[in-house]
Amino acid sequence: MPSVFLQDSDRAHRICIVDGDGAVRDSMRLLLESYGFEVGEYGSSAEFLRRTGDCCLLIVNHRMPETTGLELLEVLRAGGVQTPAILMFDTAGPALAERVETAGNCTALAKPIAASELIATIKRSLDSRPCAHGAYVAPLKGSHEFSRTEH
Repeated sequence: MPSVFLQDSDRAHRICIVDGDGAVRDSMRLLLESYGFEVGEYGSSAEFLRRTGDCCLLIVNHRMPETTGLELLEVLRAGGVQTPAILMFDTAGPALAERVETAGNCTALAKPIAASELIATIKRSLDSRPCAHGAYVAPLKGSHEFSRTEH
């Protein structure tokens, strides 16, 4: 039995997972679908930015091949998108913590992440920024360049 109970309004939310590891995306999708969430999966930041669907919450891996999850969030925030996000990371230092705080509306979780911790964080994120189905993160128009920074 889940330790976090979701309301029917939570179940309608679409959550977008951005992670370069297909196995991680698959397992996370199965977990989230078992809780009734609609899930979109994207293998890279660029793929996510090209999507056509909306979502109410982002779950982003920090370490990805071409860009970091934090760089994706910075592009979204610069474009005016304030969708709640969960940033998954392996290791973090003060510089990463500062950038997460600057990005705003983001919770950083260290891996490995227990399923109960992820679901509880999702619930808190949705409660802090409720949205109607599809209300946040409409695809950004135009091209988006990522600049590489030290991580």
